[in-house]
Amino acid sequence: MKKLILTTVLLAASIWGLMAQQDAQYTQYMYNTIAVNPAYAGSRGVLSIAALHRSQWVGLDGAPTTQTLNIHTSVSERLGLGLSIVNDEIGNGTNQDTYFDAIFSYTVPISETGKLSFGVKAGGHLLNISREHFQIEQREGEYYLTDRGSACGTKLRDITLGGEDTGGTVKLQDGDVIGVGAKGTPYLFQFVSFNEYRIIRD
Repeated sequence: MKKLILTTVLLAASIWGLMAQQDAQYTQYMYNTIAVNPAYAGSRGVLSIAALHRSQWVGLDGAPTTQTLNIHTSVSERLGLGLSIVNDEIGNGTNQDTYFDAIFSYTVPISETGKLSFGVKAGGHLLNISREHFQIEQREGEYYLTDRGSACGTKLRDITLGGEDTGGTVKLQDGDVIGVGAKGTPYLFQFVSFNEYRIIRD
């Protein structure tokens, strides 16, 4: 009984601080080796270039997509250099991550046929999150919804503002439901009056 209580307490404590994230996914590790393991750079002994695209949950609007570009080569018997670029997008631009990595590897022969490789990589990370979406303006007694150039767009009735298009304005009607993000977004607001919203789901 004591073990059960202790296990329950430890499990609850670990869940309390649990955080989640969506890392870029790789279906074919064999073609993305350098993105995961920098020691692989130059191991083939020739210039190698690979470009891949991966769509997760095909058919679902806003599903993650990932593109990778890997270039690496050996510059001597022991030294290898490479470049890795990974672009990962979720939610039609709601969250876009781009990683740039410069890669260096060093190989040590340990036998006639065996080698031991070490690798390091240094790079940068560009994160693009849509922070600003829409505003409501009053013009001559009427109310208008304007998208402020959001990355993932604003949905109203069957109209999409922003996203791939820049900005956009549409006249509001009382009771209109405004959606922020891709189709099926949980961020919905109901227009009641100027500068007043009723959150109907979050």
